[in-house]
Amino acid sequence: MIRPITFDEQIARAKDDGGVYRNIYPHDGILWGCEITSTSTEIEIASGLFTMCGRMIWVDGKTVFPLEEPLQNGYAQLKSKIDLNNANTQEECAQWATEIVYSTTANFPQLTQEDINGTGKIYEQELAVVKLENGNITEITRKLQNAGIDAEKLGGKFPENYLQASGHQKLNGKLWIIQDNTHLRMMQNAPTGAVGGWYIDSNSSSGSFRIAQLKPDGAHLATAVEINTGRSASFYGNISSNGNISSNGTITGAKMSVSGAITGASASTTGAITAGGAITATGGITTPTNVIANKYYTKDSSAYLFSWRNAWIYSCVLYIV
Repeated sequence: MIRPITFDEQIARAKDDGGVYRNIYPHDGILWGCEITSTSTEIEIASGLFTMCGRMIWVDGKTVFPLEEPLQNGYAQLKSKIDLNNANTQEECAQWATEIVYSTTANFPQLTQEDINGTGKIYEQELAVVKLENGNITEITRKLQNAGIDAEKLGGKFPENYLQASGHQKLNGKLWIIQDNTHLRMMQNAPTGAVGGWYIDSNSSSGSFRIAQLKPDGAHLATAVEINTGRSASFYGNISSNGNISSNGTITGAKMSVSGAITGASASTTGAITAGGAITATGGITTPTNVIANKYYTKDSSAYLFSWRNAWIYSCVLYIV
């Protein structure tokens, strides 16, 4: 049976609309507003709109969720639940409710998420998790993020094309943040080490392009690669390649190690240069330690050169003398 729904005098059911929105927003989250904050004993959600399995939830003004006191050390989870087994009225929606669950750890029972736009009846989503210490909420450890967009349904472009000019979006389990159209940050969900993510940066003042590491709080940690407007590239670390390294300009690094050849106008490192193939530098090779290669070539006779092959030859000459 075919049942037209978006026509005069026809009925569009909740699951009809929910199926459409779920197809566009396959990941639950905030559409606008709904900033989640906390006081010492309460979780607060500001006015806005968020979606759960395609169902729209409107927050009409700041809503407060008090925790049961006295607060015990551990964690509290604020979650929302859709239960289609309940019957709604025009005055009250009995199919949606919130619940606060407590735990000694940050782990909580798995959420029930049935297809409520199909044959399912129950769907739960976590809104926030807070840490409890000494009778107070000390921090929000997790909270609902922006709704993920299925870009394929909106034109087939990459999802990042639909990010706001300034804002953030959760895509494929990662948090992408754009700032003033110059920074694209890719944060880990729950970083545990010194590195919290990576970002690509276009410096508007110098015109340089950078790839750098971020701290867990999103601040700059260390630059890995930088390319300036003259097309010169700087690598802040060791250069390692399974193929050849070739440049029309200067090759500079802390240490170079390649299985193929190194070719450039000149080569300069603070560490060793190692190559399985030839090292060619028309401007000279400078290194305070070793140059190890099958062969080398340089037009600069004053360049410091050393290889295991030379060491063997020099040893033979000294022995003969």
